[in-house]
Amino acid sequence: MVDSHDLVDVLFLTAPSPSRLARALSEIGKAEPLSLIRPEHDSALIALPPGTAHTNLCGKHTRYLRTSILQHTQWQALTPALLSSLQSHARSLQLGTVATFDSAAPTWLAEPGVPEALAARRAATVSLLTEHDAQHNTELCATLRSFLVGNANLATAAAELGVHRHTVRARLDKIEQLCGVDLSNPVTRAELLLLSLDS
Repeated sequence: MVDSHDLVDVLFLTAPSPSRLARALSEIGKAEPLSLIRPEHDSALIALPPGTAHTNLCGKHTRYLRTSILQHTQWQALTPALLSSLQSHARSLQLGTVATFDSAAPTWLAEPGVPEALAARRAATVSLLTEHDAQHNTELCATLRSFLVGNANLATAAAELGVHRHTVRARLDKIEQLCGVDLSNPVTRAELLLLSLDS
């Protein structure tokens, strides 16, 4: 995947479900040889030869993905911090979006004490949803993320998740109950969006 100048293209893909992701990966595999890592069931990190990552790479499956692209980068520069930022960028996109990686993340996130504070707040909110999803086979985390990334629009979240708006509303009520939050508050939504991008 690496050329003679040690360059590589990297894509981070997320999908609403593992099956959607598998179909997209199959499509990409037909077009280009790829090196693949699946850090989570609904996401994949793909390394491609430089110059081969483009917006139509996933074909008809693009509309079911969030894709962050990092082109022509030195493979030695692919640190865990950079890959984590790439993942956060992909998860911040609306479904069907392919975007060049934006490294302009707030620098204060790395300031002393901030990661610890975020981890503590995540444990009291988003991590509770992750545990609930695992125990009860629900999709509260995915619902919250879709709702927040979709600018708190029920119809957008419902379309992305493939469920009715009333189902999204019921899930959001459950999220508010479990986490003790008010999703009508824009400050709360901003906080939870930040916390859910790395989950």
